[in-house]
Amino acid sequence: WPINAEPEAFGLHENAEITYARNETYDVLGAILAVEPRSGSVGGKNRDEVLAELAEDVDGKVRQPFDTKAIFARYPTKYEESLNTVLFQEAIRFNKLIKEVHGSLALLKKALKGLVVMS
Repeated sequence: WPINAEPEAFGLHENAEITYARNETYDVLGAILAVEPRSGSVGGKNRDEVLAELAEDVDGKVRQPFDTKAIFARYPTKYEESLNTVLFQEAIRFNKLIKEVHGSLALLKKALKGLVVMS
């Protein structure tokens, strides 16, 4: 038996699995943080150095925001092409998410240096 049933089994849309994936990510990251040593060093690096490297690595892997002007030019929103409207709206939403991730990583880097307080 699968641990988690497919969203369709509960009458949900396939995209409901996004929430599941997000929660799973939180659980995995929480487990990683729970087993991480609170003091001392790991392989010659302290906790802040490891987190700074991880933040830099993730920041390098997360793409830059989509060029919404280019998307709108290539896929104009018309009544006959409703998928273009959805594409444009999703690109805007995804750009907000990407900017939030980049902003959070930048704040994390500053917090590790002691420049800002992060909750």
